Amino acid sequence: MKMLLPLAVALLLLTSCSKSYNCTCESGWGGEFTSPVKAMNADRAKKKCTSRNDPPNADDGTYNCRLTN
Repeated sequence: MKMLLPLAVALLLLTSCSKSYNCTCESGWGGEFTSPVKAMNADRAKKKCTSRNDPPNADDGTYNCRLTN
């Protein structure tokens, strides 16, 4: 029981440190869409966001993903 409390506190601290960023992408169907990305910092959020880009020449893909906040 004594080990459970420090573990719960550590888990709470780790999950509460992540922030939400907005990732805006363009769609092959036209237009843009924005979705949330949770990460510890802006660099990690940028990597998660840009990983949503489809490979070049993908039909109706998602491209030009970038952080917008």
